[in-house]
Amino acid sequence: SKYIGPFAFDGCIVLTSATINNTVKKIDDRAFSNTGLTSITIPSSVDSFGNAFEYNHNLTSANISSKHIGSYAFFGCPVLTSVIINKTVKKIDDVAFINTHLTSIMIPSSVDSIGNGAFGNCYNLSSATIYSKYIGPGAFSDCPVLTSALINNTVKKIDDDAFSNNEGLTSITIPSSVDSIGSGVIEDCYNLSSATIYSKTTGISTFKYDFALTSVKLNGVSLIAKGAFSYCDNLPSITIPSTVTAIDSAAFVGCCSLSSLTIPSSVTSIGPEAFERCSGLTSITIGSKIKTIQEGTFGGCLGLTSIT
Repeated sequence: SKYIGPFAFDGCIVLTSATINNTVKKIDDRAFSNTGLTSITIPSSVDSFGNAFEYNHNLTSANISSKHIGSYAFFGCPVLTSVIINKTVKKIDDVAFINTHLTSIMIPSSVDSIGNGAFGNCYNLSSATIYSKYIGPGAFSDCPVLTSALINNTVKKIDDDAFSNNEGLTSITIPSSVDSIGSGVIEDCYNLSSATIYSKTTGISTFKYDFALTSVKLNGVSLIAKGAFSYCDNLPSITIPSTVTAIDSAAFVGCCSLSSLTIPSSVTSIGPEAFERCSGLTSITIGSKIKTIQEGTFGGCLGLTSIT
């Protein structure tokens, strides 16, 4: 058939195998939910499917070639460990794979967007390789054993909290292809020790509360955004390159391990409270283009003894 309707095979608990042929164009909601399926292959003839495979408690693998993976597509599939997303897939909707037991995932460059929380709460996910153009809010958040997140130079935008609260992450690189970074993208990653940023902006609160962060490399960055490194209290130093023109408010607030700082002449503005409560800061060199130091910029820097 061309169309498999809602609940078509819902509750067929002894259905362990289903072949979807390449005549099928659409699979509707819960068409195969609550079955005994252990694996499924979805051909490229399928334009879209919604939460068609919800609550399949025996489903361990899926091979997907459809153009569009819908919201909640595999919600409640607790033993789903292997998913192949083929290069015919264009879009992955919100929470498509949330709470599954995937161990790794590769998103091909054919995918334009990954939706909100699409791979959130995947507690066994250790590796994600991403070639999509857009990574949605919370797309890979709360994945506690995610140790490798490879963001390739096909990615244009990373939205809010995309990789937040991932305690397994120890390093991250944001490529120059990224034009836009949302708020808190890598926030609360308590074991993140190294970050390399090639994008033009750091994003708001991107590394907030990343307590283990000790190494930051900024390459081509022009804006250090609001709260970008706030409360990274083990960050011992930061080199601000000559590409940076602005440091927003609270950018380094609470970075109490910073001991010295040089702000290059390329920087024309520093926001309020940018370096507030950097209690270990003893010396600062400020570039010639800074005309005004705003309220609280260095407030609470109790060890500061030298400003040039």
